[in-house]
Amino acid sequence: MGQLFVANKHILVVESHNDKLFIEQLIVHLKNINLEVSPPICNIDEYECLSGLSEKKLSDKLNDLRIASDKEGISKIGIMVDADSNGIDTQLALVNSSLKKAGF
Repeated sequence: MGQLFVANKHILVVESHNDKLFIEQLIVHLKNINLEVSPPICNIDEYECLSGLSEKKLSDKLNDLRIASDKEGISKIGIMVDADSNGIDTQLALVNSSLKKAGF
């Protein structure tokens, strides 16, 4: 008999371990001030750290997550990148290109 489970795992892809720590503390802070934030930001099950942002690293990570999504029950994948000196438009273009390369 096959294994049956509900796909409800939420993954947040971040640039670095520092970004992961920042988001975790932000969520704690938001909960402490009784500010209601809509899911999935308060329901992150796992973080995937890239150790630096590049189109190749992000598209490879997204491809791995796309392949694993059915097997591991991943239902939502978020991506958080810094604007840095490149600017928001450049980073958004990088994310969109990475999503296309990963098959989304």
